[in-house]
Amino acid sequence: MSFGTMSCGTGPHGTSYPTTAGALVLSNAYPSSLAVIAPLDTIGFDVTAPGRIRRILVFVEFPALAIAPELVYDGAKFQSKYVTSTVDVLTDKSRRFAVRHGGGGWPSRPNLRVFAFDRLGQEL
Repeated sequence: MSFGTMSCGTGPHGTSYPTTAGALVLSNAYPSSLAVIAPLDTIGFDVTAPGRIRRILVFVEFPALAIAPELVYDGAKFQSKYVTSTVDVLTDKSRRFAVRHGGGGWPSRPNLRVFAFDRLGQEL
C-alpha cells in the first residue's frame, strides 16, 4: 500500500533546497521516491534556519482524512504516536529529523509542516 507524495514545508518530498538567507530551509528529505510513502516508512529531513534555533514545531496533516493536524514534535519531545521518531542537533542552526508514525503506520498520505523559532520567540 502506498500513499503518494509528501510535501515538507514549501516543496515536494524528496526535493533538496539551496540555503537562502532569511528563510527556513528543508533538505535531505527521504524516502527518495517522489511517488510512494508506505505506511511503515520513516520520513526524514533536515531543517536549517538563518539564525540560532530555540524551538522547532513539527505538525502532520492528512488531507485525505477529516481530522485536525497533529502535533508531532513540540520542541522538546515527540508526541505519543511518534515516540520512535528522532531528532539530532547538527548545529545551533540545524536539526535532522526521522519521523515514524506508531500504531500501524501512516494512516494516509502525510504532509509535514515545520516551524522554527529563535530565542526571542520570533519565527525563523
